Amino acid sequence: MRHNVLSVKRCIILKTGFIHVLALLTITAISFTASGCEGVAVQPPEDQPFVFLFMSDTQADPQTGDYSGFGSLLANALNDAEKPSLIILGGDTVNDDADEDEWRDFFRAAGSSLDEIPVAAAAGNHDSSKHLAGRFDWPISAPEKPYQGYFYSFDMGVVHFTVMDSNIMGAANDEDIEWLKEDLSSDAAAAAEWRVAICHHPFWPVAEIPKDINRSQTMREHFLPLFTEYGVDLLLVGHQNIYSRCEPEEGPVQVMAASGGKVSYTPVERPYLIITADAPNYVRVTASGGEFAVAAFDASGNTVDSFVIPEKE
Repeated sequence: MRHNVLSVKRCIILKTGFIHVLALLTITAISFTASGCEGVAVQPPEDQPFVFLFMSDTQADPQTGDYSGFGSLLANALNDAEKPSLIILGGDTVNDDADEDEWRDFFRAAGSSLDEIPVAAAAGNHDSSKHLAGRFDWPISAPEKPYQGYFYSFDMGVVHFTVMDSNIMGAANDEDIEWLKEDLSSDAAAAAEWRVAICHHPFWPVAEIPKDINRSQTMREHFLPLFTEYGVDLLLVGHQNIYSRCEPEEGPVQVMAASGGKVSYTPVERPYLIITADAPNYVRVTASGGEFAVAAFDASGNTVDSFVIPEKE
């Protein structure tokens, strides 16, 4: 059930960089969130494949406010024999993250699914404020100051997940670059079989949007070398409201998902662009037998794209 009460206790683990604090918080304001024990994830059995879903830009068409398309897409994504152990949202989950009515519509469309599976969300340009914190299992707490952004990491299954706030990555702040270096060079990241980075804005844009291109150039200059140095295997992004797979000469494969009701941007030819699709979609990633299998599907369950990242030598 959704939290819609005046006092709810939550068990959370605060994770900023490498500091973990177990705490109990009492929530006193009415809000709509996924229930559960935030920051505490049940690890999948070691003898089974580790599966997670990626969706991004789940926001409704702002003209209609209709989240039913997202709800149907999520239901189809979960209608599989191999249930995911995690759902990752790539930002712009709603159009206005300060609007409790819109969060209500989002969670109603999702049904009980988000109560049963841990959810991690990246901040997008529509949901980067303090109102994002505490909606899902991650992020747990809002930054103390707006310019600090939402940066956090966690481990589940055989994967180390690094979640970044691309709303401020265009500024290339030294503290954000240092945080990423510390995270990717950590023992946890080194011990993981696979490393996945998530942010909202693409490192490799597919549409001709000047501000996206400018931001991406700065992100590639300052953050991409760390992906390469520490072996990030997959980069998951959103923002341009279209599915795409990009395989640049340097760095990880980038997959962009678009899972909501907004109109897609128009892609242009790029040397790194492999495939695009404009139907609402979700991405399913399976780690099994030393392979990282990535597949994208539309609302009818048709395969939009699929590829395999081979085991590292």
